[in-house]
Amino acid sequence: MAVAPTAQAMKGKFDSPLPLASGGRAVLASGPIEWGPGDVDARLFASIRQGGVVAGGTGVFASPADHWRLTLRAAGGRLQPGPAQADAVAATRHADGAYEPYTWSQPVVLV
Repeated sequence: MAVAPTAQAMKGKFDSPLPLASGGRAVLASGPIEWGPGDVDARLFASIRQGGVVAGGTGVFASPADHWRLTLRAAGGRLQPGPAQADAVAATRHADGAYEPYTWSQPVVLV
């Protein structure tokens, strides 16, 4: 698998606020996507951290989708309404078969 050099990369963000589900055992994460030239799709891993609780999930999203959505499942406790840290890693696949990693991180509010 070839890795593409960094160019105009895919850009992602988290929406905020993000709704809690299943009594705090999950969060319905989402956010906008801006694709780079030649991007075909992206495998995304997203996580939310709040105190010692982490919720995570993965999905594949195809260009030209302008928004991603994942249900992130909590391990080791329940998330609560309030501030949290959101992180994501995407492996973006280009039309030539090369992959480019992309990450983003931001504070969010859980409701």
